[in-house]
Amino acid sequence: MKKALKLFLVFAVVATAFSSTALADVSIGAWGRAMFVPMASPAGEDEEMVPGSTTSWGWAPQRLGMTIAGNSDNVGFQADVNVDDGKNFGAHDQQFIWVKPMDGLRIAAGTTIFYDALRGNSAYGSWDWVRPVFITGEDNVFSRGVAGQNSNGAPVSTGNSGALISYDLGGVHVFAAMDVNAYNSLTVTEDNPETADVDETVIVEEQYTTAMMISRGQYGAGYDIAGVGQVRAQYIGKSYQDGDETKDWALINAAVKLDQLVPNLYVDLGTYFPTDDEQDKMSFAAYVRYVMGTMTINFSTDIKMDQMDAEGEEGMGMKFGVGFGMDLGGGLALDSDFRFANSAGAGAFADADGKAASAWSALLGLKKGFSNGLIGGGVQLSNADFSLYRQAGNGLNKKETDAMAWMIPVRVEYWF
Repeated sequence: MKKALKLFLVFAVVATAFSSTALADVSIGAWGRAMFVPMASPAGEDEEMVPGSTTSWGWAPQRLGMTIAGNSDNVGFQADVNVDDGKNFGAHDQQFIWVKPMDGLRIAAGTTIFYDALRGNSAYGSWDWVRPVFITGEDNVFSRGVAGQNSNGAPVSTGNSGALISYDLGGVHVFAAMDVNAYNSLTVTEDNPETADVDETVIVEEQYTTAMMISRGQYGAGYDIAGVGQVRAQYIGKSYQDGDETKDWALINAAVKLDQLVPNLYVDLGTYFPTDDEQDKMSFAAYVRYVMGTMTINFSTDIKMDQMDAEGEEGMGMKFGVGFGMDLGGGLALDSDFRFANSAGAGAFADADGKAASAWSALLGLKKGFSNGLIGGGVQLSNADFSLYRQAGNGLNKKETDAMAWMIPVRVEYWF
């Protein structure tokens, strides 16, 4: 009898395991990138060449990441982890639990949650190699939804968490992203340039209320138009410190994507309107991609009103980029681009005499792709800085303003 009971229990456990596998799936995926730079000259040709290692965005020698995700019809989770510095195993982009109580509706809660159904992505060329610091990409047309990490402007963080509610069904996309832990206290001092009008040190202890969470949230909606593309709009709540008082403001972001009118042509146009022009200025962004056989042509522009250059003069900040890619067959592909920003668009960048100057960069790279990764090599030039030079601990100093920086990056990347 006991033996039969044990066999029954073993059978029940095995059957339960197989039934759970049929209804749910736990998977491990991975993506990573590293740039090995055997030769770089951040200070011009008269200086010694130096080596370096970085990611496309700087700050770390590598992106060594993986994703653990659980999915079923109604419940799931995602945890992105990394060992970017080669020592510490930590959290990466997203960590959240989600539930779908009905078709189209998803409720997610966690430390960081992204919503990409409406995002405008304009990544190409040097954005995926070693980025010049003055260029923009990815979210410049329409910002992705983000909950957690206090991404929407809370002045002081005491812990990251948030919630994101989304509805996607029948071409309709609606989302609300809110930060739950934003701040509890803020130290305001007369030595702080942002609060210099305060005569003495003040500890502001302000309870983060539900009303604050709502006003500083991010809310968007979009609709897929068959044969045309997608229209979308969103409210991005933010806040800033004015003396010992926290004030709210927002960006209104609207965009239209035209990717079905002409075969192989992708056009995305977006604009941002600030509700407080002291905090930000109106801007316009566009990204165009056209595929012609084995060739891909990219064009991007970012235009922002009333930007200040290195001499304190205001003007229209303009950034432009054009990229050319080609599939050479056999897994080989060519990447190239040229980026430019006028003096207002380049911000604090100046020439050797301290005069406001425009910034530019160029890339020529060759990639060899495999089933789950690639290797590439190239040449990058710029009269401004690269993300490599702002990475802590890599031994590279900021280049001289009158010299051209160059580097030979070797790119390695994987995906599973």
